[in-house]
Amino acid sequence: MKRRSKKRHKESERYAPSQLDMARERAEQYQELRQEMVGSEDNDKESAFDFLSFTVRDGEEVRLDRFLAERSGGAYSREYLKELINEGHVTVDGAQEKPSRKLLYGQVVEVTVPPPAEMEVLAEDIPLKVYFEDEHLLVAFKPRGMLTHPLGRQQSGTFVNALLHHCGDSLSGIAGTMRPGIVHRLDRVTSGLLVVAKHSQAHYGMQELFRSRQIEKRYLAIVEGRPADIRGLVDAPIGRHPAERNTFRVHLDGRPSQTSYRRFRTYGRATLIELFLHTGRTHQIRVHMRFIGHPVVGDTTYGARPEESIPQGIALHAWRLRFTHPITGEEVHCRAPLPDDMVNFLRNEPLNE
Repeated sequence: MKRRSKKRHKESERYAPSQLDMARERAEQYQELRQEMVGSEDNDKESAFDFLSFTVRDGEEVRLDRFLAERSGGAYSREYLKELINEGHVTVDGAQEKPSRKLLYGQVVEVTVPPPAEMEVLAEDIPLKVYFEDEHLLVAFKPRGMLTHPLGRQQSGTFVNALLHHCGDSLSGIAGTMRPGIVHRLDRVTSGLLVVAKHSQAHYGMQELFRSRQIEKRYLAIVEGRPADIRGLVDAPIGRHPAERNTFRVHLDGRPSQTSYRRFRTYGRATLIELFLHTGRTHQIRVHMRFIGHPVVGDTTYGARPEESIPQGIALHAWRLRFTHPITGEEVHCRAPLPDDMVNFLRNEPLNE
């Protein structure tokens, strides 16, 4: 145990400095941007974050939308900045321009950011289990059977409805809307941890971490049968099913997809395994487990038998998240234990040696 701990310590020393330096730089950019946005001391709280002014420096002679995306430190997405430009909220030397306008050295770019619009979705007093929270981010648990965000006719009872009530006035505008920034999603049938950004800078930072695979996200699943290998890697491309457009399958023309798994214990007719995604395809775990002949318990969409003990979904749970905070640089590590439905299922199955 001591050797393993020592090795882990060396690995953290090897990789942590560069990540921390990047995080500190993003934090400094964020603070500078806040000061630029607030402007003079005469501005009251309601007018803060309404106005930005930048002077084009040497080497920054690029498109207007790209310039603003870079100079704003990721506080606003390029798409949102394009909207502001097209709607006349951005001027170059006092004149309105197109997003594609190439800037010249010394020009002054001014942006008037309208107040964030309120979401039409209502806040609801739904209990929310929080594992981490500060002024930038929140990590919370989404129960199985709950939608991540409103969809179609279901505009209530979702994870976002609960977040809006929990966060209250602590949210700031993300892409022009006063809302929690859902960085990633979980299917309705899956339970587990979700990361939420409270403002645009944090949202951009988390998106970059996901895009560059700097987030350790692990799942626990109960699958039918017993995988032959204690550890395995499923390396099989995934594409949309040609006949059933809401489902996916392993196909040679699909996108590269890799899932690692580790077998824990076998209980009667099923096995508890841990999974790690090397890629992030829709339904990746479910498709790969079916592909190797061990579908997730209860996942009738992908070949499993119905399971009454998990009535609102399938036996899949996002249980662990680890990442470097994009603003503060601290390590965030959250674990959510198996939910009751999966625990009860295992208790009703005999433990195999």
